[in-house]
Amino acid sequence: MSRRTSTALALAATALIAGGGYGASQAVAASPHVSGHSSSTRSTLATTISIRGYAFHRLATVHPGHLVKVVNHDGTTHSVTRNGGGFSVIVPAHSSRTFRAPSRAGDYRFHCMFHSTMHATLKVR
Repeated sequence: MSRRTSTALALAATALIAGGGYGASQAVAASPHVSGHSSSTRSTLATTISIRGYAFHRLATVHPGHLVKVVNHDGTTHSVTRNGGGFSVIVPAHSSRTFRAPSRAGDYRFHCMFHSTMHATLKVR
């Protein structure tokens, strides 16, 4: 994604959340969701994070460096932003985005930059 596209998404997200409220749910279901996907770079889609009801769901363990798809089912913009930096993706209402998991194994805590009650952990193994 280009810097121009990232900036445009950030501005659009800011405009979209101006009318949205903050959610109160922070439940995380840990049922695995694995689907194969390959591209010209031979990346593998290893897991999906689903956002519904101002909460992160369907988290599973992901392999280092694999792609993670984030599907936002809510009517407002959310993000998947690593605590302390490293990855961040803004996901507009009723859409999806992907990002690359960290290249090192570990537990990576993340949150929604727009809704302070939304947080979870991405397990990279």
